[in-house]
Amino acid sequence: MTEPNSSHEMKIEPSSSNEMRIEPSSFEPAKTEPTKTEPIKTELSFSQQVKDELVSLTVASDEETNLWLAVALVASGEFRAGEISIKSAQQAFIEKIQAEAERLWGAKGAFGRKKAYSYLRFTDEMSVHRVRRELLDVLQYNASRGMLNRKAVTFTRPLRLVALAALFLASGSMADPARSYQIEFSLRRQSVMTFLEDLLDMEEIETIRQHQGAYHMLYIKNGDHIADLLGGIGAHRSLLHYEDTRVRKNMNEMVNRAVNCDNANLQRVADTSARQIELLRDVEEIGGLADLPENLQQAATLRLENPGLSIRELGEVMDPPLGKSGMFHRLGKLETWAKQYLEAKRGT
Repeated sequence: MTEPNSSHEMKIEPSSSNEMRIEPSSFEPAKTEPTKTEPIKTELSFSQQVKDELVSLTVASDEETNLWLAVALVASGEFRAGEISIKSAQQAFIEKIQAEAERLWGAKGAFGRKKAYSYLRFTDEMSVHRVRRELLDVLQYNASRGMLNRKAVTFTRPLRLVALAALFLASGSMADPARSYQIEFSLRRQSVMTFLEDLLDMEEIETIRQHQGAYHMLYIKNGDHIADLLGGIGAHRSLLHYEDTRVRKNMNEMVNRAVNCDNANLQRVADTSARQIELLRDVEEIGGLADLPENLQQAATLRLENPGLSIRELGEVMDPPLGKSGMFHRLGKLETWAKQYLEAKRGT
């Protein structure tokens, strides 16, 4: 078995209650110089933050750890004759699989790391046999046919949530909530996708299923259901961040809608005022203001003198004052009279 790099070594301490605790040992990170072609990136995506939180959780029992291991392997493992392997961009996830498979199953895997991902390979005959046997016992998984036969309904809810956490770690990703609300699962085995759908359906989480090439894709786009899933699988810190982002985003959207509504109202006021003033100027040019009915003369004068006032504000300066509805009808009569007066004059 290839030993993990010492800068990322995991220390495992079993507790008296059979709980599994994984604690990172202290290390001094290697110093690397940034280059122009490959800048050093330190900021994690939101999806990676969720996965880091999930992989650091303490599993309550060996039964849950058994299921977690089995689901992770059937979700993204590769099964060949005499070899089982799994890879991930998240090194801690692969290291945890290595440690727990050896502790619980006695299966020793060789850890390795490429530039973009870490991997684990079981190649000795005994380890491969033990992993296959555990997958069959826990999930009724036939590795030769790639078929998962055990039904989600046969598990208790705590175990179903453990399975969902493992599926997210192995095959899931999440969009930055500041941009969009979406969780995505990508799986190659149809039976595993059906198992995932059943798990989510039992949590009353709506999904959208699509097929892209060799992969089965499953999406969660409902914001409330994403929150339910994060909370259910134990990503509570990520859930708080997600909800905080949602509140801020909703507030910004409400402010933008209010501003847009105010701008639209101001534009309507300006358009209405301009239309009315243009009509009155045309009437004034041909000396027609004196012909206005007495009940419309004050409204015409105030409109010409106060082009920026809204209907409500014009009503307030009338003598006697008029309400918004009364002023609206008064100006409507004024417009109708002005149009008819101009048509009559231009027709003669």
